[in-house]
Amino acid sequence: MIYEFFFVTYVLICCYCKFYEKDFSYLHDYLGFALGVNIYFFHDTPFIYDTEYLFSDTQPFEHINKQIICIIISLFLDFFINNTIKIDNILHHIGGITAYSIAIFGYNLGIVNNCVKNEITNIWLSLYKISKKSNNFILKKYLSPVSVILFIITYITYRIIPGTIMMIEILRNWEISIRNIYSQIQVVLYIIHICLQYFWFRIIIKQFFVIVKEKLSNKIQ
Repeated sequence: MIYEFFFVTYVLICCYCKFYEKDFSYLHDYLGFALGVNIYFFHDTPFIYDTEYLFSDTQPFEHINKQIICIIISLFLDFFINNTIKIDNILHHIGGITAYSIAIFGYNLGIVNNCVKNEITNIWLSLYKISKKSNNFILKKYLSPVSVILFIITYITYRIIPGTIMMIEILRNWEISIRNIYSQIQVVLYIIHICLQYFWFRIIIKQFFVIVKEKLSNKIQ
């Protein structure tokens, strides 16, 4: 069901862009939305911070492996679809593809399982981008600001908080987290990952206040 949902959605998005002659950059936004919805509905496991789980070599949730494969594919697709991709996104995508691929073979699966839930934030980021590009007045006026607020909330609850807790657990269990070469690669990539999350969060908050300032200025005028 996970594979079918992801790929059928992707094909429908391609057909939509082709039929309505939409800019194919739309694919990037809709693909992010489809992936986020996939994770939201099918990743029914809460964040777990138990040490044995975080550094487990055995996947207790087989359906999450399917979601990991979908994420790897979406990251690959984004390289070809997203013509505005920047160096930080490239670093994130390469790191994500590598770390997720290593996890499939059984390394630090709890950490990776928790990271999969990061993609839920893409629901609101994608909706914001879609509504902002839309010519529909209602979407632009109402969905866009709501999506921004929900994106910030989910970014904190699904990325910043769990990411920070897992970083603390990695440092507390350093010997376990770097027990072999594959785990060492994953830890290095995770450190890059969490640094990017904080870097992007700073940009997000800064941009949020810019948007608020613009809205207030427009009302005053």
